[in-house]
Amino acid sequence: MTMTAVRPEIADELEAADEVRKDAEAAYFAVLSGLVNLSTLTGGRHGYDFQVEAPAAQLHELSQRVVELEYDVRDRFGVHFRTYINPV
Repeated sequence: MTMTAVRPEIADELEAADEVRKDAEAAYFAVLSGLVNLSTLTGGRHGYDFQVEAPAAQLHELSQRVVELEYDVRDRFGVHFRTYINPV
């Protein structure tokens, strides 16, 4: 059986998009690691990409800084990550 792709350039587009996502994720984690302890990082739920733990006393300030980071990465790479901070 012979299969023919209708738009073979889609593979190139997907590969390029994956590279952008990887670069965005690296930049995101580089800054996020300075804000929270990444050893608490897990996959997110309910519309969030990631979850981290942070002291409850720092929740307000950290939330603002994480939102700023999310906007910066979205503006720079066109990729949107969302991180939920679990107070501990």
